[in-house]
Amino acid sequence: MSAIAQRTGIISTPQDDIDLLAVGLDDEHNDADLWGMININQAARGWLGNKNCY
Repeated sequence: MSAIAQRTGIISTPQDDIDLLAVGLDDEHNDADLWGMININQAARGWLGNKNCY
C-alpha cells in the first residue's frame, strides 16, 4: 500500500475498471501471446459487462 493510501485510508483506483484486469504485451511477444492477450482482455470486458464468456 502506498504512503498516501496509508495516510488517508483511501485506495485510489483507475477510472475504468478494465485497467485493473487488462493485460498487454512486451516487444518480444509471439502469435500465441497475442491471442492469449486478446482472449484475456475479451474475457475481462465480458466479466465487467456481466456477460457469460465461455
